[in-house]
Amino acid sequence: MNLWGMRAALFFAMFLTLQLSASKKLISRVDVDLILENAPKVTYRKVSDIPVKTASVNRWLIIRIEYVPEKEDPGKPVLRKVQGGYDLRMGGFLDDLGIRVTVLQDTGLTAVGKPIYCKYTGETAFYTVRKDDRKHLVMMFIPGKLLDRFSRSASGSVRTVSKNDFKAEIIFTVDGKNIARAYYGGNAKAFSEALPMVPVNMVCEGGVFPRCRTPWALFEADEFDLEKEFPAGAM
Repeated sequence: MNLWGMRAALFFAMFLTLQLSASKKLISRVDVDLILENAPKVTYRKVSDIPVKTASVNRWLIIRIEYVPEKEDPGKPVLRKVQGGYDLRMGGFLDDLGIRVTVLQDTGLTAVGKPIYCKYTGETAFYTVRKDDRKHLVMMFIPGKLLDRFSRSASGSVRTVSKNDFKAEIIFTVDGKNIARAYYGGNAKAFSEALPMVPVNMVCEGGVFPRCRTPWALFEADEFDLEKEFPAGAM
């Protein structure tokens, strides 16, 4: 093989390596579903039931996200001396995985023949997630009282929502970079086309709650990865 042939082979090998690295996904097979559910009941001693008049028309909306992290064996820990101390690297886990959720809810009202939506946003993050090529479950929530606020009939009365009233976008992040995304109620195009139909005063920042801030926080805790709450705008 001449010099040019060797250079061509080396370039092809480097190109193939770059392609493989770029195609490697930290997160794969994301599935999203929505569930309307009553909050779990917790009984307290010597406390009467909450009066019916405070109940909401709508149940909580649960955004149920299943995802699969790439497979990576822990391998041998690597300890390096750095300025001011040591750096210890251990594989097999994905740290500080963030999830940002945006939900569009059909208000029941229309303009120019199109549905008017309100928008909820929220985020959560996890201390560390095992890279095991198995399904992991994330649950995020919108309280029924918020759904009541933005779901109306033409007469103004509160309307009961259904799963068909919602579109959702889920974005996974690591170190501020988007690594995966998924949609509910249509694809990315359908979601982006609905965004202009959100009035400026119908945006509820923080309206999507992480599980650790809901009545579900202590239920089946071992079945979920450990959430950490970031300050607003940190992700």
